[in-house]
Amino acid sequence: MAQIAGSGEYVIDEVQRIVRTHVPGATCALLDYGKRIGCGELDEHGNLHEMRWLRRELDDEQVAKDAERMARLIAEANGQIPTDR
Repeated sequence: MAQIAGSGEYVIDEVQRIVRTHVPGATCALLDYGKRIGCGELDEHGNLHEMRWLRRELDDEQVAKDAERMARLIAEANGQIPTDR
C-alpha cells in the first residue's frame, strides 16, 4: 500500500492511471477546492458511475479496489460480464 500524495496534478495523474487500468474511459478531477478527488465514467445508458476519495487518505490499493468495483458496476449496467484482469 503506497500513499498517493503530491501536487494536485500529480495526484490526478496517478489516480487516473490506476483507475483507467480498470475503467479505460474514466476521467478524474480535484473536487471541493482540492480536498477530494473523484473519477467517473458513463455507462452505455448515459448513467454516471463515480468514486470519490479524500485526498489526504488516498492509497493505491484502495483506488484500485474501488476502480474494480466501478468497472463491475458499469459492466452490469451495460449487461456485460466483467472479466478479471
